[in-house]
Amino acid sequence: MKPEDHRVILDLVTYPGSAPRGTPEDVLRHFGTDDGRALGLELLREAVAERDGGQVEMALIVADRFGLSPACLEPLITLCSADWHRAHEGVVSALGTLRSPASVRALQHLADWVPDYLDYDDSRAMGVKAVWALRRTPGPEAEEALRGLLASGSDDRSGSCRERASEPRRVRLRGNLRSERAVELPVREEELQEIEELCSAATPGPWHVRTLNDDSAMNLVAVSTVPGAGAGERWPDFDHRDLVAATLVQHPRYVDVGDERWDENAAFVAMARDAVPRLVEEVRRLRALLADKDKDEGEGVSA
Repeated sequence: MKPEDHRVILDLVTYPGSAPRGTPEDVLRHFGTDDGRALGLELLREAVAERDGGQVEMALIVADRFGLSPACLEPLITLCSADWHRAHEGVVSALGTLRSPASVRALQHLADWVPDYLDYDDSRAMGVKAVWALRRTPGPEAEEALRGLLASGSDDRSGSCRERASEPRRVRLRGNLRSERAVELPVREEELQEIEELCSAATPGPWHVRTLNDDSAMNLVAVSTVPGAGAGERWPDFDHRDLVAATLVQHPRYVDVGDERWDENAAFVAMARDAVPRLVEEVRRLRALLADKDKDEGEGVSA
């Protein structure tokens, strides 16, 4: 691919807090076609034939924007075991979208394999994403692969495998108590007090979701005590002391959940700061109403 081809495709990429610089129509016009899905497939096949790692990344961007053709499955599976490119995580995401039983063996390979360029990643993000892709893939082959990965018993993938391959986990609450205990319904007053103490001890709200960039211009998704400017602020133009938590840290890859719900998780954390104390209050209010009703009914029976 020519540098101009790369530029046109990269202009499709949307970065947090900013609009894309180009449009799908620009890409189609540049490559002289009106079929974006066919273009993605063509670029993918060319990348495999020419062993062009850069083109693999560009092809995945096009395929993600215009949609994956089922015919992409074959080159994607080939790319799973190829060591000449650095887009294995994108390949995993594409296979997770296609959800084909034919990709199970390739995904199982990626769940176990660590390419040299990802050797620094102790969180095994690619492996976790491969497990999530297997979880989305229908059929007994995927179930068997997940059981095999679970039986191997290593690292962070096991939890993701267990959610599909074993019985549902019991909900647990970890608080100020020393031991971890299962939550039983109805929630006892002792548990409400524990939740209330956790809320009181946490950094005061409100909390806000912010999309930032680090000094390498890699994306950060964070929860902050102050709202952001909404323009993908880049370090050092934001204050780290405002940040409470992060759901995506790409460079180094310290935080990168396997299901890629970075924005959704950040929104949940920010919402929970105000919502959880309100819910505790609401539970107590409703219990008080029920207690008054029971008392009134008891007095009526006695009369």
